[in-house]
Amino acid sequence: MSRRLKLRDLHMLEAVSAAGSMARAAEQLAISQPTISKAIADLERDLGVALFDRSSRGAELTPSGYILLRRGRAMLDELQQGLQEIENLSDPTVGEVRVGAVDAWSAYISIVVERTSRRYPKIIYKVVFGDSDTLFTALRNRTVDVVISRAVLARSQPDLDTEVLFHDRVTVVTSAAHPLARRRNIALRDLLDERWVIGPPDSFLYQLMLEAFQAKGLPMPKAMVTTLSIQLRLDLLQSGYFVTVDTSAMMDHPGRKGRIKALPVDLGDIAGPMAAVTLKGRQPSGALKLVLNEARAIGRSISVGK
Repeated sequence: MSRRLKLRDLHMLEAVSAAGSMARAAEQLAISQPTISKAIADLERDLGVALFDRSSRGAELTPSGYILLRRGRAMLDELQQGLQEIENLSDPTVGEVRVGAVDAWSAYISIVVERTSRRYPKIIYKVVFGDSDTLFTALRNRTVDVVISRAVLARSQPDLDTEVLFHDRVTVVTSAAHPLARRRNIALRDLLDERWVIGPPDSFLYQLMLEAFQAKGLPMPKAMVTTLSIQLRLDLLQSGYFVTVDTSAMMDHPGRKGRIKALPVDLGDIAGPMAAVTLKGRQPSGALKLVLNEARAIGRSISVGK
């Protein structure tokens, strides 16, 4: 079987799985549908199991197909990693690093990328944003190399490794021009009637904010604007009329210093540490090691600053 299975077969398997039909996969691969149908049929005959359930709606992986695809991705990833290691023998500062993060951490990611790119200009980056569950799935599928996430969200998952980068705090943030920015003493109760820009109820920061207000016996403030977009929140803050909650690491971005201000409101250290999450047993590339080194250094400066 190991002599019959080809990399081409695995590429076709993934293409059909992603496209949802033989016809669409054939179109994407620029080959004929009979060619891809025969290749999948031959693979199923050699394995003695069905890899796809076929219907008028298309083709869907069977449990056997999921297993082969998952293992095949790991094999292709290991091969790619090996090729990168060979390339790194001549120049360890060359390579691609794929980073996943929640949008709220765009400021931290931009600092890491900016500083690393100055030291190692041959490294290229692919950065994707999403919720933690989606990003952890991408990590398992080996479409990202590392996820920047709250450590608590990954520690319960046995196939993931977590390395704490820094301890951060959730804080109330507004524009430096907001009237509250001039006050030295503010209680949570003082913020109930402010113009809030916050994430939806199922977002991580919303839940932390809810816990903080409930701990003080207060109701959750009503959101004037609900959004996951960090850019929209920043744009609204600049008007001088809105407040939001975010991590204090958001304040460290050079482009935001002096424009936004953390209010003197004690929400406590309720968020937990931030971590670099990687797939257990997967060896990092030379380029990823360099990026993680910079992430650690920046994380240390954030923790010291707190």
